[in-house]
Amino acid sequence: MKKEGVIRKVRDLNGVYYDSIKYDILREELIIQP
Repeated sequence: MKKEGVIRKVRDLNGVYYDSIKYDILREELIIQP
């Protein structure tokens, strides 16, 4: 998994702004547990 980007101060919750962080994962990196 790799952090692709950050959108700063995009989410407003009760007057406090938070960053939104976007992650990406390749199909080959995904390990499916039975």
